[in-house]
Amino acid sequence: MRFTPSATGWTAVTDVTFTELRNDKGVLVAKELPREALRYYTSCLFWLRVIGLKAQLGDQLTQTEVDVQRTFTNQVLSVPEPIHIGLKALGRTKTKNGEIISPEFPSLPDTVTANTPGGLGPVNTENHSVYEDLPIIGPAYQACYERAADARVVNYDSAFQPPHGVANPNLQGFGPLTPARMEAIGLLNEMGFSLDERPVTIGNSGINYNAVKTVSNLISRIIRFKMVEVDILSMPPTGSIAQVIQSRPVAQDLQNITRATQVTMSPQCASNESKMHLGICDSFMKTMNVRIYPGAVHDQFIWNYCPVKRMTKATHDERQGRFYLLGDSGYALEPWLLTPLPHAEAGTPEYRYSQAHCRARNVVERLFGVLKGRWRCLLREMVLHYQPERAAKIVLACAVLHNIILHHRLPLPEIEFYVEDD
Repeated sequence: MRFTPSATGWTAVTDVTFTELRNDKGVLVAKELPREALRYYTSCLFWLRVIGLKAQLGDQLTQTEVDVQRTFTNQVLSVPEPIHIGLKALGRTKTKNGEIISPEFPSLPDTVTANTPGGLGPVNTENHSVYEDLPIIGPAYQACYERAADARVVNYDSAFQPPHGVANPNLQGFGPLTPARMEAIGLLNEMGFSLDERPVTIGNSGINYNAVKTVSNLISRIIRFKMVEVDILSMPPTGSIAQVIQSRPVAQDLQNITRATQVTMSPQCASNESKMHLGICDSFMKTMNVRIYPGAVHDQFIWNYCPVKRMTKATHDERQGRFYLLGDSGYALEPWLLTPLPHAEAGTPEYRYSQAHCRARNVVERLFGVLKGRWRCLLREMVLHYQPERAAKIVLACAVLHNIILHHRLPLPEIEFYVEDD
């Protein structure tokens, strides 16, 4: 059996690692590291790991992958521990019943778009999911060039943006640049990026040996994280132990009513009453959106100012398929938002609808119980003793980590699940 891993959180983990590396006050070289360089480096590490896994699993390599493999054979690179853990997780998955499932990856992207190698061409409906699921090197390569070419630029036109639109900044590697010191620009120059020059890459893959080694040599001197010296291509193919999850369940009672994808939403309190957040998840308990809002305010007020509401309304108005959100009685009924009928008479269709609605929406309550059971700092009595902005980031980080755990099918630990009174 084969499966295709997704690494939707790769860029997010890289950015968190970057922040921690830059906070290494005792090591001056940390100031020499631009975020764009670390994104490029970890994207290259990801594809080196993919090539190594393909070779060990007997998969056919493209000529570009063979050339990259030859270049980096027996080459040891410095890898921050969070990234190293992510690289290990890409390997074979062993299920609870002992079955071994091997990963299957697409070919290393090697298309040149607007003088930028390492991509899949402009974003379109066919490749959009790949740009979202995997850290494609092309966007990271261009970001390094744009930052090196102009230290002041923040926004720039992506080489991969659609012909009649702008690339979604949620895609990995897309988005505005971050401020960089002159020392950081110097590192990009050392990697081969400047106003008049871009590094030549292996088979248009976006991977340049000198650029990768330059970043590796720099971060090897940073002590914020444990650094692992590793030959990426020779990493063992063993991945993680996971519980195989059956295909997505369907609420039969709701199917005849909505004939739509179930997405549930619920308000919860975080950091006592300094923050309220609205959570949206799917029927697999995957967090799809968390809305943070200061103070103790009504659920509907948070929803009114939530970008998801505008997005769902626009999607509904443009008739882009049928879908519904499931909300509790704290929200107003809308064409795309179904709420229960709390006073329906037993035995009536309205009563059966409300019962099915309650059972389907219960998943979001279980989600918050799982989050609070795994990260006790989210419990009301614990209270996050930080500024509201930092407390909000902690809540979001917990939600992201939860999705990563679900994606890699890691088993839930034996923890208590908390349900607190609102």
